[in-house]
Formats: sequence, C-alpha cells, structure tokens
Amino acid sequence: MSLVHNERVKLTANWLNAISAASIAVGGFAQLAPLFTGIPAQSVPVVSVFSIGWIIFGITMHLIARVVLGGLRE
Repeated sequence: MSLVHNERVKLTANWLNAISAASIAVGGFAQLAPLFTGIPAQSVPVVSVFSIGWIIFGITMHLIARVVLGGLRE
C-alpha cells in the first residue's frame, strides 16, 4: 500500500514542480523578454511587478512540492 501512496505523492510533487517551472518561464521571464530585445512593451514597472509576482509564485509552488515529498512513507 505504501508503494502506491509514495508514487502518488511523487506524482503530485512532480505536477506542482512543473507548474512552478511553467510559472517562472512564462510569467516571469517571458514578460522580461521585450525589455532585452527592444520590442515595445508595457511600462517597465508594470512588467517588473508582474514578473516578480510570477517568480515568487513559482518558487512557492516548488517549496510546496518539497513539503509534499515529505509525506513519503518507508
């Protein structure tokens, strides 16, 4: 029974970590791309606030995934 439980816990942690990576990539870094390429975008403060928010969300999701992994059984 604990084998099935452990696999479900690992799957949940992996899912949360994938959300984390996607949030950081799309919400964080993709919004900053126009600043480095010279493409006109929204004002810099607005982009920076949203990017920082998405990066913080991604880091939080990753930390939650680590907590979920703490539920593994021997």
